[in-house]
Amino acid sequence: MRLEKTVNLTGNEILAKSIIDINGNKFLSAGTQVKKSYIKRLLSLGISIVYIEDEISKGIVIESLVPIEVHIQAKQIISKQMKLFMESKQIDASEISKIVDKIISEIIRHPFALLNFRDIRMQDEYTISHCVNVCILALMLATRLGLTQDKVRNIGIGAIIHDFGKTLIPQEILNKKGRLSEDEFKQIKLHPANLYNAIKDNPAFSPTSKMVGLMHHEKLDGSGYPLGVTGDKIHASAKICAICDVFDAITCDNLYHSSKKVAEAIEFLEFSSGTAFEKEYVDVFIKQIPIYPNGTIVELSNKCIGIIVENTSKNILRPRVRLLYDCSTEKQMDNVIIDLMDELSIKIEKEITEPLHTIIKP
Repeated sequence: MRLEKTVNLTGNEILAKSIIDINGNKFLSAGTQVKKSYIKRLLSLGISIVYIEDEISKGIVIESLVPIEVHIQAKQIISKQMKLFMESKQIDASEISKIVDKIISEIIRHPFALLNFRDIRMQDEYTISHCVNVCILALMLATRLGLTQDKVRNIGIGAIIHDFGKTLIPQEILNKKGRLSEDEFKQIKLHPANLYNAIKDNPAFSPTSKMVGLMHHEKLDGSGYPLGVTGDKIHASAKICAICDVFDAITCDNLYHSSKKVAEAIEFLEFSSGTAFEKEYVDVFIKQIPIYPNGTIVELSNKCIGIIVENTSKNILRPRVRLLYDCSTEKQMDNVIIDLMDELSIKIEKEITEPLHTIIKP
């Protein structure tokens, strides 16, 4: 299977993964042949990517760190708890803890797994999906950093509720498309304090979880918010969440920008390492994130087009690649698979996001 932009679909593609809403209802099932009317509906729902199965991606596996059933359950719980918070500034800590524990158990089961999977989300559930994804990423990073089980758990709890404060911001500001005014952005910047003020006296949440909620937008150089503190004054757990928060925001569509490539997100984290983000944490994080996830179409330095078959934690820049097309001879190739760990003279030049039919000539 491979990931494809919805706008690149032409019809007749076969879905590799079901498209499921927050209630667990299947909008389209795996194995469905895409019709043009489906494409319009997907775009209207804000679904910008889908997983498809075709000849060039046959046999390629793309698995999430967390099973889709657990992911959906987490989104349902967060949706319910966000509504409760918006109405009463209350959160059921026991429900939050249970789902975080379930996610942790899945991550522990796959201690060496790389994050190849991207979440398919509808626009109206962006914040909910974002909270769940940031929690998964933060738990993964905290685990890889070798933190204690209690610390990992408390970071996960803080991460999964980190944006709850946004529910107290006027919807016309939160859902505004385009550039925010200075006053509107000031209100957006209140969301960490909104959450912290609601839970600061609640003994069901640990100090770590509270600090993640309050400080996940702080930057090492003091340019963050809401406190504008610097360096070691920022809680270490919040530094972990900050990296995961930015990575998920960059790689997924939202109201403010279209999703960027994983490579661009990693480049941003590396560029900001030491000034905005803790370098030690960034270095560990990017080792878990393949720059070119399984199923990505790439151009190689030997002028061939290929698809990533499998990544390895040994070197995320040198995966196994199935060759599809030789641009220099304009000939299709017989799906030869090469391992870039062995073919050291060949490297990946760039990811290709254009429709394949515009590049590969019949």
